[in-house]
Amino acid sequence: MQSKKPKVLVVIVKAGPKNYCEDFFPRFANILQYKNKEILLVTEMNCPALVGDTCGDTIAANGRQFGIEYAIKNEFDFIYFQDLDFEPTPDMLDALVALDKPLAASLVAGRGDSFHIIGHNYKDMESLERVPLYFPDLKTGDLVAGMAAASLLVNKIIFEQVDYSGYTGIDIIPGRTTCDDEYYLLKVLRKTGFKTAIIKEPRGWHYHSDGYKYRLLGEKIKY
Repeated sequence: MQSKKPKVLVVIVKAGPKNYCEDFFPRFANILQYKNKEILLVTEMNCPALVGDTCGDTIAANGRQFGIEYAIKNEFDFIYFQDLDFEPTPDMLDALVALDKPLAASLVAGRGDSFHIIGHNYKDMESLERVPLYFPDLKTGDLVAGMAAASLLVNKIIFEQVDYSGYTGIDIIPGRTTCDDEYYLLKVLRKTGFKTAIIKEPRGWHYHSDGYKYRLLGEKIKY
């Protein structure tokens, strides 16, 4: 008899500044066909830490921390962080779980640039100078230092050790712009040594306020 699939909490945070995403919430979460999942929609109604915040990055960080606390309390095996402007394929979560890694992510195109992968390695851990990722050089299972939390799967061995708290904004590392997902994955890397395994396929759509959705490589469609 086939063993039961791991229990996954899908966490989607309603970040106020992304007004163009109103129609996507929570529709995109319902695309995923993975059987053993629960969807947690994090809003001001159930997460008081979001009340009054107008910064998308800190909203995302506090909302994801709320998701971690919920996942620990309810004994989930994985959390899947999904941005509300990211449209996955139906089999996206199945593909990520199948990697069976502490961290796994799909490739996400930059908003306005369907050739840009939101992710990087580091030249060294002292300078944290980012090294871009190039699609032809990657293969499924490769480990990278940073990936977008638009589509990020986190095993309980990570989220039980490393919380999402402490992020204060894009200037948290002096002299550079650091979003909440990079900040979190740096915490994970420094505490556990784990990098993020990637899948090259399937690839989801990343929506932008310009009225287009983007998908690697070079795909751009008006929505």
